[in-house]
Amino acid sequence: MIDFSFIDVTSVDYWYDEGYAQSQRALRCLTESEWEGLARAWASQPLEWQDRLAYILGDGLELRESELLVDVYVAGHPDVAMTAAEGLRSMSLEHLRMAVARRLLSGSAACRDWEHCASANELLQLVAPNR
Repeated sequence: MIDFSFIDVTSVDYWYDEGYAQSQRALRCLTESEWEGLARAWASQPLEWQDRLAYILGDGLELRESELLVDVYVAGHPDVAMTAAEGLRSMSLEHLRMAVARRLLSGSAACRDWEHCASANELLQLVAPNR
């Protein structure tokens, strides 16, 4: 079971100064089962928590982080999705392609040309056309 307190929502100033790095380190130490719990339950957390999750996932060093960030972008509250989009747009196009591949390859036939997208915005439009 995952302990969602690895992202502190008590202090804005502290979180952006120190808590961000601590939350990021904690995220990288999650076990596979904790990671699966996070992927299933992130949307049930308060919006501020979700926004901070999107912020730390934005570094996207691991593919599973980037894939979850795509999920946050697609399914999250519009404000949280904006934070997710910023993180996704900061990734290399190749890394972003890998992050969206799972979602697009299991999706509709309209997404068959995803590998030919020339920008992050085109990929994000394929993943979530209504955003």
